[in-house]
Order: sequence, then C-alpha cells, then structure tokens
Amino acid sequence: MNRSSASQGKFCQSWLPGSDKIVQAVKNDLLSRKKISCVNIKLFFGYAAMKTFSKLFIILFTLSLASGCAYYNTFFNAKKYFNDAEKERSKRLDREKKQLQQQGAGQTHTVERLSSNEIKNYNESIKKASKVLEVYPNSSYIDDALFLLGKSFFRLRDFQKAERKFIELIENFPQSKFAAESKLWLGKTYIEMQDYETAENTFQNILNSDVKQIIVDETRYLLGGLFKHKKDYMRAVSEFESAAKRARDKAIRAQSYFEMGECYFQLKNYNKAINSFLNARKFSPDDKTEFNAMFQAGLTYMQIQNYDEAIKLFIKLLGDAVNEENWPTCRLEVAHCHRHSGNYDTAIEWYLDVIERHPKTVEAANAYYYLGKIYLEQKAEYELAKEYFDKSPAENARALKANDARTMSNSIQRLLALHEDIIQQKKRIAAGDSVAAVMQDSVEVSPADLDTFRISFIDSMFADTTNFDMDSLGIFDDTLRVQLMDSIRYAFENDDDLELRKRVLTNIEIARRRSQFRAPYSYQQQQELERQQQQTQSRLAIKTGQLGTPQEELVKDRLLLAEIYLFEFNQPDSALQEFLKILEIDTSRKVIPKVLYSIGFIAENFKQDIVLADSMFKKLVQEFPDDPFSQHARKQVKTIEIPDPELVIAEQFRQAERAYFDRQDYSHALNEFSTIVDKYPSSEFAAKSLLAMGWIYENRLEQTNQAITTYQTLLEKFPNSQYAKSVQKKINEVEKANSATSASDLKIADEKIKTEQEKPEDRSDDQQTGEIDSTPMTNEQYISQLRSEMQKNDPRRKTARRW
Repeated sequence: MNRSSASQGKFCQSWLPGSDKIVQAVKNDLLSRKKISCVNIKLFFGYAAMKTFSKLFIILFTLSLASGCAYYNTFFNAKKYFNDAEKERSKRLDREKKQLQQQGAGQTHTVERLSSNEIKNYNESIKKASKVLEVYPNSSYIDDALFLLGKSFFRLRDFQKAERKFIELIENFPQSKFAAESKLWLGKTYIEMQDYETAENTFQNILNSDVKQIIVDETRYLLGGLFKHKKDYMRAVSEFESAAKRARDKAIRAQSYFEMGECYFQLKNYNKAINSFLNARKFSPDDKTEFNAMFQAGLTYMQIQNYDEAIKLFIKLLGDAVNEENWPTCRLEVAHCHRHSGNYDTAIEWYLDVIERHPKTVEAANAYYYLGKIYLEQKAEYELAKEYFDKSPAENARALKANDARTMSNSIQRLLALHEDIIQQKKRIAAGDSVAAVMQDSVEVSPADLDTFRISFIDSMFADTTNFDMDSLGIFDDTLRVQLMDSIRYAFENDDDLELRKRVLTNIEIARRRSQFRAPYSYQQQQELERQQQQTQSRLAIKTGQLGTPQEELVKDRLLLAEIYLFEFNQPDSALQEFLKILEIDTSRKVIPKVLYSIGFIAENFKQDIVLADSMFKKLVQEFPDDPFSQHARKQVKTIEIPDPELVIAEQFRQAERAYFDRQDYSHALNEFSTIVDKYPSSEFAAKSLLAMGWIYENRLEQTNQAITTYQTLLEKFPNSQYAKSVQKKINEVEKANSATSASDLKIADEKIKTEQEKPEDRSDDQQTGEIDSTPMTNEQYISQLRSEMQKNDPRRKTARRW
C-alpha cells in the first residue's frame, strides 16, 4: 500500500511536471481557507493540461478538504458545547436573580454554584478545544481555541489555567481579533484571583491602547465592576458613569446605569439610585433589562418609605405580559408596601391574592408567612397567626421564609402553653389546693394539723383508684398513664407510707404540667414526635427543673414569656409588661436583678434610650452590687459614673472598724460586718468581716457558741481563703474554752450583747448620706418606685422618649 502510493507519486511527478508543487499549493490554499481558482490552474499548467489533471486534482482536493473539515468540526463542537453551557448559565442566573429579588434590595451573590450540565458542557468544550491545539497545531483556529479554553476555565473557576491561556493567546497572537478581548477576560480573571492591582493595570493598559470603541466601553464597565467588587463605590460610580455616557452599545449603556444605581444604593444615596435605575430602563435593549431596572427602582422607593411610588411601579410591571413569570413577585412587593405603610387590611388582601393566584409557589409560601406576622404583631391573634405560619412550609418548602415560619409556629405554641400555664397557676394560688402547694407547704395549715391535712388531701385525690380520671389532669402519654395508675394503686395500698404517696403526687403534677405544652397524641404519635425532635433538635419548649410552688412557677412562666416576646417576636413593649408583672408576684433577690437588667437591656437595645438603661443599671448595681447581673450592668453603663464596688465595700469595712476600735460600739460594728457578708458574699471583705465578727463574739462579747458558728460559716463559704487555717485553730480553741465556761457566764454574756444591740445607733449625717434605704417594701411600693424611675425626666436625655 505504501509502496503503491509512493510509486503513484513518482509516476505523477514524471508524467506531470510540477505536480508536487500543485499538491502543496492545494493544501496551503485549503488551510488558509482560500478557493483554488481555475484561472490560476490554467496559468500554471496551460489549458491543454487541464483535462488530464482534473482527475488527480479532484482526488487531492477531496483528501485536503477532509483534513480541513476534521479540525473545523472539532472546533465547531467545542464552540457548541461552550454556547450550550452559557445558555444554561444564563437561565440559572435568572432564577437566582429572581430569588434575590424575593429576599429584598441589597442582596448579592458571593460565589457562583454551577449546575451539573454547565460543568459537563464546559469540560466538553475544553476537551474539544484542546484537541484542536494538539492534533492541528498549524490550523487557523489556534487563537480561537485558546480563547475558548480561557473562557471555559474561567467559568469553571480554574483561574490559574484561564490566566495561562489568555496570556498565551496575547503573547503568541498579538494581531488576533481575540487579543484585546482576551485582555478583558484576563482582567476579570485577576479580579477573581483577588489580584486587584494587576487587574486594574490590565484594564488601564487596554484604555491606553488603540482598540475598538466597543472594547473601550466594555473596559470602563469592567473597571467600574472592579471598584464595586472592592466596595470602592465612588470610583465605581465614576467609571460606570463614563461608560454609560460614551458607550454606543445600548446593552453596555443600560447595564452601566444599572450598576451605578446599585452603587448609589450601597452609598445610601437612594434618590440618585432611583434616577440611575430609571435611566437603565430608558436605554434597556430588552424586556428583561427593563423589568430588572424598574423592579430595583421600586425596591429603592420602598427603602426611602415612598410606598406610593413603589406601588405604582410594581403595578405597572403587572400590566406587562412579557414579564408574566415575575407577576407573583410584583404582587408580593405590593403587599409588602401596604404592610410597611401600616395598611394591614389592604396588605392582607394582597397576600391572599398572591396565594389564590399563584398557589404552591415560593411567593405564596412567603405570603402565608407575612400574614402570620401581621396577625401576630398587629392583631395579637396567636392561633390564627400560628395557622398561617404552619401553612407557609406546606405551601412550598423551598421558600425563603419556610424555616422562619416553622420557628415562629413553635414559638407561638410555647407562648400559648405558657399563657395556659399562667392561668392554671393563678387558679391554684387563688384556690390554695394545688399538689405543688401541698408539697411545698405553701398552704396555711398549722404544724400540728399539717400531716392530717396532707393525708386527707391525698386520700381525696385517690378516693377511687379503680377509675382515676387521667384525662381531667391532661395527661395523654399512654405509657405514662399506665405507669402512674400503677403507682397510684401501690401508694394507696400502703396507707402508712406518706412519703411514697407524696412522691406519686409530685410525679402526677410534673406529668400534668408538661402535657400542657403538647397536644393529645397517641402513644405511637408521641414516639414518632420524640424521634423527630431528637433528629431535628426541635425547639418545642418544656419547662425544666424541679417543680416549685405555684408562685415560683408563675414567675418562671412570665420570665419565659417575656423572653419569647423579646427575642423571638421582637415585641419589647409586651416583654416589658411581663417583666413588670413579675414584680407584682415576687420582689425577692432571686427575681429583681434579672428584671432590672432586662428593663435596661430593652431600653438600650430596642428603644435606644441610653439614659433610662443607665438608670436601671445603676439601680441594679446599688441594690444588688454582688449579683452576677450587676457585673454585666457595670460594663453597659454609658452616661453615668458608678463607683467601684470594692471601694464602697472597703469604706463600709473601715466604718465597722472605727465603730469597733474608736467607739467600742460592738453592736454597730457587727451590723456593718454582717451587712458586708450579706450584700457582698463573693467579696474578699466578706471573709474578712466574718473573721472580725467571730473575733468580737469570742474576745469582746464572750459568746463562744456564736463565735464558733461564725467561724464555721467562714470555713464553709471561704474554705480557700487566707483566714481558713487560722479559723480552724480558733474553732478548736473555742471548743475547749466553751467546755470550760459555765452556763451562767454564757447567760450574762448573752444579756450583755442583747443590751448592746438595743442601743440606738449614733450615726453622723455623712454616714447616712448616700446609703441605700434597706427598709423592706411591698411589691406594690417597689413597682411604684420603679415606674417613677422609668418615667422621670432626666436632663441627660437628648432625644424624645421612645416608650
């Protein structure tokens, strides 16, 4: 075969002089995509040779054409795969832009997430274009293939490979029609690689070159995009404005105005942003660009609370049949405008219209969510609000607000359960007959009659153990019902074991109260619910901890309720009312610090009333200086000076020392030391005060038993203090001394201290000034004082009260 081909080649050369040249000429002409002219052939061979040559020419032409078609087809396929990937990308970006519009103005993408089809097509394009470079290195499509490779690598976010291909094209084919455009893509590549300086230099190099005007316009547009990417919005506006005014291409012009609008939006110059968006609409080359510009202008009108103009734009977009796919979003934005402007009934009508016209869409699911928000925040119709929140994820689980709706529904369920529990606790307090009250001895019964009362109360609960009504207690868990019934029967059979029956009653109370936070489920449903809660870490709340008295449980309920209002519903006024209601129930040291801190927190973070916040923090620190909430309050204070608590304690300790050393007023000294121990239990002065009290009892008042008690308190509370070891020795010594002291001596010493304590305290005006009034107040008095503090006019307040 090879030999035959060689012999045929020799025969052709001998038979037809110059045939090797014509073969090469044919190949060269085909590779340069030029047609072989019959006139040229006539001139080369002469007319007489044409007829003889025609058969050989056809064969050579066919072979050369086949070779040319092969690499052209390879490049054609590479380009086709790239274009298909670009179409997929365009569709994806449209979908993502629509989602961003649903989220609201100012939302931007971070990193592109390519679809599987995009990745597949870009990779196929790379494969085909690489084949052109490898198999046909001398073809005229080399620069085309390099440019296609660079763009494909760029789309796949393989920026280093993209950079190499663009540079290879620019350096090896400087006269290529793709050279200037490759520089543009190279600059974009440097932006993605966060090499902003090189990107800017690349774009400036293009602007200083002799390139087509359309390249200059696009370069300015990309340079503006670079500054926008760097969040240098002022320089970005300058470049976009230059591109918008000079560009001849309507698409570049419209897009430049649009990007200008987004930059002005970020700069909070909303009026110029609106003008830019409207200019983008004016020069828009297609319906999509026009819609995006008008929609963004509407969102910007909403930002400046010009809801009437925003509504006009959105309704105008509703009349455009070309953008019918965006009508659900426009209707939703109209509803938002009415909601923000306070027209809640009109907003409800629009949200319901979205649900009716566009069922099962993301917009319909979001409409359900905002209906829930209106009925929760504006109408306080919690059951209806929960119903709408529940419908949101059911309408479309992919909706942006679906998860938020689930969270709000769970929060309302907790709120309703707490409301019910509060009602029940109030009833128990009024009736005085709750199981918890009996267990905690909160019912007023004389000690002598207490056991009899308990037994009769328990017996009345278990009068008929064969038919005990669990449903009346609201206990629905099948397994728990069986267990409790068995426990009840066993407890009733053991009449003498009162403690067992008390434990059963406690378990009943806990089960009943926890059941209030759940609907009545069957056993199987309950098991499934618990399994789902373990998997999803559900926020369904059940109060934990030991069961307290009705009063204690009521305080817990209101604290939880206040936190739900504040942190989950963003309703600070409702939360404040709950905190104040807590003080109507309890003004103990366990409750007041948290309430005061919470009021200050609300004033500072939700009402921006720093003056009131500081007054609450100051009150907290002064009344409960050693409480953990006081430590946080000291860090929050902005407008007033709060003295260092250690300095205050040190001064009080010095007063006690002066009473002891200077005036030998042991009673006064003991009172001062005792106050330090009670008010500042974590201070080092507390341990020191206990030591001083023990010393006075032991050495001055000769109250050995009281001294031992005081020293033991010191050891228990401050075992690691520097006074612990010496105190232990003291205890041993005092015990020995105590055994040697007669009863009469102790009696005399006791009468002496009693006499000393009954003496009126002689305090100077300086000592009394600034001291906290420790006279106990009723709940009503404390609330009245607190409200006066909250409502007083403070000269430090620079702005109007926002309560």
